[in-house]
Parts: sequence; C-alpha cells; structure tokens
Amino acid sequence: GMIQIMLIECVLLSLSLVMDSVHDSLPSFLLLTFAMGMQNRLQFAINGLILGKGYMTGVLYAIGTTLAQWTRKEKSGIDVLIIASTWIAFLSGAVCGALSLWVVDDFFSLIFPIIFIMTLVLYVRAHFDSIETSLNPKL
Repeated sequence: GMIQIMLIECVLLSLSLVMDSVHDSLPSFLLLTFAMGMQNRLQFAINGLILGKGYMTGVLYAIGTTLAQWTRKEKSGIDVLIIASTWIAFLSGAVCGALSLWVVDDFFSLIFPIIFIMTLVLYVRAHFDSIETSLNPKL
C-alpha cells in the first residue's frame, strides 16, 4: 500500500544520497528518478476523493472537476480544499526544493524529503484507519 511505497521511496532516496556522497552520480540519479517515478504513479483516496495525482495538470483538472461538482452540490467545499491542498503541496515542494539546493548542497537537500516522507508515514499510520491506495492511473 501507500505506506510501503513511501518507505521504499525513503530507502531509494537514502541510497541515492549515499551514492552521491561517494561521487557516483549516475546510480544516484537513477535511484532518485526511480523514487520520483514511484511517487508520480501513487494515487490514493481519502473519503472517496482521489488524491496524489502525479502531475500538476492532473491536480488542476481534479480541482476543476471538484469545483464543478461543488457548484452542483455533489461535493462539499472541504473536498475542493483537500484537493487544492495537493496542488499547494506540489508548489511548496518545488519552492522548498529549489531553496534547499540554493542554500545547501545537493547531498543535504535530499535529507529534507526523506524526513518529510518519514514524518508523513508516521502521521498517516497514527491518524487514518485505512487509506485506499492504487498504482492504477485510471482512478
């Protein structure tokens, strides 16, 4: 499920970090892109809302669809906010990633996503009984 995928991502990012520290950039790059690809494919549903769209345009499409459903009273305003928060998370991640590369070197900039993913795993395990997960892009 989602938790296992996120843990695998942490392992891949950690291995990429180690490979980068010994200046072996190609394996480091391959591990990093594999972890990013896993994240792009992960989709999950909370309260019937499909979250985790892998691309910015997919999230914007989901926001538009949910807004249209909200105007027809098929979805609640909170549903729109939940989906919009995924787009805000994308944007925040892009800004934080760029800033971390600017402020610290690439070795230490990978530590931040590893810590974030691990914190998210602990939070999800503590606060959600079940989360439907899927690697199927047709959700």
